[in-house]
Amino acid sequence: MALFITGDLHCPHGFARLEKFTSHFGNELSKRDVLITLGDMCLPWNNPPTKIEQQMLQKINNMPFKLILIDGNHDNHTIIQQTPTIKAFGSTAYQISENLLCLKRGHKYTICGHTILDMGGAKSVDYKHTLQNDTISP
Repeated sequence: MALFITGDLHCPHGFARLEKFTSHFGNELSKRDVLITLGDMCLPWNNPPTKIEQQMLQKINNMPFKLILIDGNHDNHTIIQQTPTIKAFGSTAYQISENLLCLKRGHKYTICGHTILDMGGAKSVDYKHTLQNDTISP
């Protein structure tokens, strides 16, 4: 059981980094292994998801490890908070897709033997240029 951490994927542009990680480590990993992305995954972004978003989510579902998002100031909190929640890692999390979870702010989790507290809450430096329903930084 391994834990990996990255951040700022800014999909769809950074999705290639996720695919590169998968191709490099994929044969060594299982669904017991976890990759946490620390904010700004930007997926899901639209409701309903665009064709590109659907393709990325399908690729994530086929990845050999669990992908977890800790939401950042460039994530669509409105859409994330509308997704179903499930019990995961000792608390509850939003289930974005079959293999993508988003942790809830203020919740404590035990992941791969490590205790993690999701605190969140940065203020975007570009908040004046974003739309209220596109990026929200509560």
